[in-house]
Amino acid sequence: MRDEAFDVETWKPTHAAARRAVAEAIMQTERHGEPDFKEMAGALRARLRRATFDVPRLRRIEGEAHWLVVTTWLDL
Repeated sequence: MRDEAFDVETWKPTHAAARRAVAEAIMQTERHGEPDFKEMAGALRARLRRATFDVPRLRRIEGEAHWLVVTTWLDL
């Protein structure tokens, strides 16, 4: 069994999804978010840069970015 944390075939789509989710979170918080949400989006961007090939961390970052987008929309 391959180690999922360093599997390139798993990493590529996971990294792309995390990048899209973080970009969406940044856009939503810039338009509609509270200052705290903007800081959280910036922190997600920094964590994404440090996650490199760690698939479980990328999935967590993606999930947190989706949560931030939904929370921003509910806060409107």
